[in-house]
Amino acid sequence: MEARIGLFVFCFCVTITLFDAIGKSEATEEKPQPCNNSNECGFNRCCVNENDRGRKKRSPSFAGVCKPNGQLDSECAVKNQNANDDVFPGWCPCNDPFNCIGTGNIENPFGEKGKCGL
Repeated sequence: MEARIGLFVFCFCVTITLFDAIGKSEATEEKPQPCNNSNECGFNRCCVNENDRGRKKRSPSFAGVCKPNGQLDSECAVKNQNANDDVFPGWCPCNDPFNCIGTGNIENPFGEKGKCGL
């Protein structure tokens, strides 16, 4: 009987520890990686200049921050889709096989805003 109680307490403690670790990992936000071109960002990521979106400039020595390329239903700028820029204004282009489908909404200075889709 004591062995069962000990096993129950052990399992309970492990479960609580796992839930606590999961909660902490979801709560921590990845620190933005500054960049001067998309080659610095790695696979399926690009360098985005967010300054024109009303955000404070992160650092005067960097052009932008690394962001993931667009996935299904991600926001995008139509003009970024086929561009081969070092630094993209506003949002990264969509990953293949997705394309930036315009919504008709214009967001200055980025042009037509869209969503990544097929």
